[in-house]
Amino acid sequence: MLKYENCCCWGHRIGWPENVRVAGGKEFPSKGTYFQLLEYKAISMEGDTELAIRWTKEKKIASIPISGFYKQGVDNKLLRFCFAKSDETLMRGAEILNKIV
Repeated sequence: MLKYENCCCWGHRIGWPENVRVAGGKEFPSKGTYFQLLEYKAISMEGDTELAIRWTKEKKIASIPISGFYKQGVDNKLLRFCFAKSDETLMRGAEILNKIV
């Protein structure tokens, strides 16, 4: 399950929550970028491209599959989220992710 309890911390303006967690997974802190990586393998074994497409269509939250950055298409069950968005968009994203179990 994803947890977003401190949504006031998103992005550089409202920060990415310190307690973002995928049950059994982890987040990778962002340094000098507008993107945050989230590991999702504790909630799905889908490929990152398939999951990113499904969440975009079904949940209305977009992410970037990390496998696209690898020549061999390595799938580490990571999705990349951009937080260079308005506060309203980030808060809506947090609400959506909170509902994903």
